[in-house]
Amino acid sequence: MLKSEIRKNVLKKREKYSLHEIDCFSYLIKRNLFIYFDFNQIKIVHLFLPIEEKHEINTWDIIDEIYYHYDNIKIIVPVIDFEKKELSHKYYFYDTKLIKNKYNIWEPTNSELFTDYSSIDMIIVPLLSFDKRGYRVGYGGGYYDKFLKNCSNAKKIGLSFDEPIDKIADINEYDIKLDYCITPAKVHDTKKIV
Repeated sequence: MLKSEIRKNVLKKREKYSLHEIDCFSYLIKRNLFIYFDFNQIKIVHLFLPIEEKHEINTWDIIDEIYYHYDNIKIIVPVIDFEKKELSHKYYFYDTKLIKNKYNIWEPTNSELFTDYSSIDMIIVPLLSFDKRGYRVGYGGGYYDKFLKNCSNAKKIGLSFDEPIDKIADINEYDIKLDYCITPAKVHDTKKIV
């Protein structure tokens, strides 16, 4: 199946999820994340802030879990540079002021820029769908693939409401494969699948 078709189908399906379903799925995904990975070994996590209007996974719960139980971890979140068509990154703390950009994505306004990509231990990546090999379908801007190619040391982890499809047909050389994808049912280790 082509990315454009997958994107259309998943966005339509997500519109039908109730807030209760999103909360339940998000809780199960968060639980699987913290059971599978040892967060005591992690110092820097990069994660996305959810777009509520697009019925994305609630990553605020993941942030809460980190703040309440892992004070050794620093959180980094993306900021979109619309002119360069790439992501920049800022620290996120509980007192960080946030505003919504033109895509309704929350972004920090008053925190320090982060540039040391080699020190990131884990990147939690948004996606609409993924295949069994670990390739993902996002919203189509290519922002995350540009970022992920510079983060060879980090575990790249996608979060998905749905189980993987067999194969995304139109993968290209710019698509970066994820190491793991987490669904409400399980953690998919995609590193060994070619």
